[in-house]
Amino acid sequence: EELIQKGKGLKTVYQRPGFIEQDYNFSAEMLTEMIQQLDRLIVKYGGSVWNSKTTANRIVELLVEHRALIQTELNEVTSGMRKLG
Repeated sequence: EELIQKGKGLKTVYQRPGFIEQDYNFSAEMLTEMIQQLDRLIVKYGGSVWNSKTTANRIVELLVEHRALIQTELNEVTSGMRKLG
């Protein structure tokens, strides 16, 4: 409650003034590398050493969601729907 509702604690990139997510464009090469790193972390924290831990399971959920978003962006870049600027 303190951290989220009252805004205490570390600030995130989303709280920075002037932050507009659409201003960031990554190349297909960079997006592919991001997906590879996310896959590595998903395998690591989804493995038998970690999968009994609630926090590791939550991290895997978040990483899978993030990977899907990056995959969508990669598909847009490679199809020409999204132009690098």
